[in-house]
Amino acid sequence: MTPDKSESGLPKDGRRIDRSSIEFPYLDLDMSESIANGIYQRAGLGNCEIDELAAQLGQTVSGALRLKIAAAKMFGLIEKDGRSGYKLSSLGQEIVNDDTAPRARAAAFMNVPLYSQIFEKYKGHLLPPTKALEREMAALGVAAKQSDKARQVFERSARQAGFTAQGDDRLVQPRFDRVALSTNQTSPQIATQTTSERVVTAPAAEADKPLKYQLIDLLAPDVMTDAEQEAVWTLINYLARDKKSAAEKKMAPGKMPGAT
Repeated sequence: MTPDKSESGLPKDGRRIDRSSIEFPYLDLDMSESIANGIYQRAGLGNCEIDELAAQLGQTVSGALRLKIAAAKMFGLIEKDGRSGYKLSSLGQEIVNDDTAPRARAAAFMNVPLYSQIFEKYKGHLLPPTKALEREMAALGVAAKQSDKARQVFERSARQAGFTAQGDDRLVQPRFDRVALSTNQTSPQIATQTTSERVVTAPAAEADKPLKYQLIDLLAPDVMTDAEQEAVWTLINYLARDKKSAAEKKMAPGKMPGAT
């Protein structure tokens, strides 16, 4: 039985309902992404009614399905469209595309108010231990009784979005502007991707250049980390030293250039 309530809607015994004052999903990013994919497979970029979505996912219109839909909306992957329909948001359209899905997952993670606040507070620092993190979430507005569930979903979503690639004890925003190398078997080319998404290709004719010079051409300080640049230079120096050693071995013992 439920306790009698006063005119204010609160229980007569004075107890208050513990509600969260900050938004967070009850299901993780992967589950939300499955909703976006279901809509896309059923209706493309158009309207998908909830009963159609349920059939596409092999489910029924139930509280469980509505909870998944609510999570997908909070991550910014879908939008309400009509009385009982939904459609992909611009971010949802990116997440169903394999080429843009990793970037979309990172953006979706930051769409959740609780997650973005934790990220900003602990950027560059280690995350607190489990119980301390739950207390931190409670301080940000998560109901105390929901903090354990909120933390678990947060940790799974952070991993799915790529924020814990450097370790589960910290959040590091994924980068998508790293130098990318690709090989075309029919027409050898070297492709690099810059921060502006501009693709620069070197024609196959440049394959005739010595390897160390091809590596020098690849250096792109604006998009490469110091460690990446150092690795390329180490290989260039190795190739130069190896070539010099090979030249010296060709000389007869005891004979030097210009010797009589």
